[in-house]
Amino acid sequence: PLPLEQLTLSNQGHSTSLQASWKAAPTGSTGYTGTLWETKSQERVRNTTVGNNWMNVTFEDLVPGRQYTLEMAAMAGPYRSPVRSATNWTYPLAPAGVTLTNTRRPLGLAAFWDKAAGDVDQFHLQLYSKSHPAQRNISVGPNTHNFTFLGLSPGIQYFLKVTVLAGPYRSSSHFATEWTYPLSLANVSVQPGRRPQELHVSWVESGGGRDHLVQLSVAESLSIIRNVSVPRGATQLDLEGLVPGSRYRVEIISQAGPHRTSSQTAIGYTVPLPPLSLSASPVSTAQALAVHWETSPGQRDGYLLSVHKEGSSAPARNLEAGKDSTNVTVAQLEPGTCYLVGIWAVAGPYRSLPKNITGCTVPAAPTNLSLINPGSSSELYMCWSQPPGRRDHYRVTLYSLSTQSRDRVQTLSPDAQNTTWTHLEAGSRFAVQVTAVKGSFKASSINVTQWTHPLAPANLTLGSPSASTLQASWAATGRGAEGYVVDVYDTASRRHVGRMVLSGDARSHTFRNLSPGTRYSVAVRATAGPFHTSTPNFTHCTREYDALLA
Repeated sequence: PLPLEQLTLSNQGHSTSLQASWKAAPTGSTGYTGTLWETKSQERVRNTTVGNNWMNVTFEDLVPGRQYTLEMAAMAGPYRSPVRSATNWTYPLAPAGVTLTNTRRPLGLAAFWDKAAGDVDQFHLQLYSKSHPAQRNISVGPNTHNFTFLGLSPGIQYFLKVTVLAGPYRSSSHFATEWTYPLSLANVSVQPGRRPQELHVSWVESGGGRDHLVQLSVAESLSIIRNVSVPRGATQLDLEGLVPGSRYRVEIISQAGPHRTSSQTAIGYTVPLPPLSLSASPVSTAQALAVHWETSPGQRDGYLLSVHKEGSSAPARNLEAGKDSTNVTVAQLEPGTCYLVGIWAVAGPYRSLPKNITGCTVPAAPTNLSLINPGSSSELYMCWSQPPGRRDHYRVTLYSLSTQSRDRVQTLSPDAQNTTWTHLEAGSRFAVQVTAVKGSFKASSINVTQWTHPLAPANLTLGSPSASTLQASWAATGRGAEGYVVDVYDTASRRHVGRMVLSGDARSHTFRNLSPGTRYSVAVRATAGPFHTSTPNFTHCTREYDALLA
């Protein structure tokens, strides 16, 4: 017989059967006979014989994904036509148990699958992400059942499809999906915000932007006080409504699907608020300032004070105070000097805005004050030692202790050390005081007293009312004197005969029991304190007895 024509072998999408079909021989055949072989092993699988009215036959219970070859011939009596052959594969079964697993490595995913029944030429793995256009295509041998993808992007969702290849046919699994672990954020920085109640958190993305959760806690506590979700792509966040001057801990959780990775913990401080109601006043000594303030709301680690002498180029003097302090005494300052006092609240490396005030120490009182009479009845000279420190000026006050005249005041430069008072009343006692003045603060020396020289009495006249008496009369000069001293001498012998000390309102005195007819010399001294001024000596004779008898 003639050979059959158009022999085909088709799986029609089935994995365990193949259908053979052909075109009938033109004439003369009484039937068909065929043998199905496994192509690779050349093992005979099945024989079949059918009548000449058959145009197809189906082979069941075959192995999925296996290549088969069918040889068929037409029969006529004892004769067979030449053999015709066709080959094909059963349809492969899709792999089962496909999983995609995170390997705990940020850039790796492990794929696993189970081999289904039947034969496989190779497995084709397709890994892709909706976030990246590039995909990975990998082919592995039929005995491989896992594969690890490396060098992936962190924090990305990937999809995996495993396809079985058998001959020209392929069968794909369902998609498996998994996320790569996100990388922990780098360079997490916590800085003070624009206001004391704010913190500014910033970070650098490690690639593959993803969602973040910013966790805030008080540094001294492990309890989280705030969780803030940050949208994808953001690299900074401002946290508001915090306590000024407090220490906070910030940790940023990167989220990718079910996986989380924590950044390193960053510590930051809010800026403290400056203290309130700052004052600086001198204490009882001339070399210290008492600085007081009130505590602001919030926290702080302590206070920093700066004390700078006004007009000086020397560096400022720095002091520290505890966080609960509200005052400090700054000692060893210069008297009569103004200082600029600045204070900051300190939290970690950060300072509040400064509060400044100027305070002045009490000036030192002048010392070694002297009031000197230079031998004048109208002038007094005064001098003193310059005290340490500074002052705005000296105020020198002269008080009259002998009369009710008004006090006299001089204002002198801060470097002055002496002055002269003129046009004073002769024979008067005066007191002086030197006051160092700095702003509203004053320090005075002790009072020192002195007298001006008195003027000599005027119009001294002598008379002898009787043989044994001698009368001296005089007139006061100016306001007079504190007192008078009258001395009488025997002119011939220069012997001191008598002395009388009189009050300042005396204007005459009579010496008695003198020798008649004797010439006497008389002088009257005006006295004021330790000073005195005398008239010239005037002479006069007492009367004779005869003159009295006559």
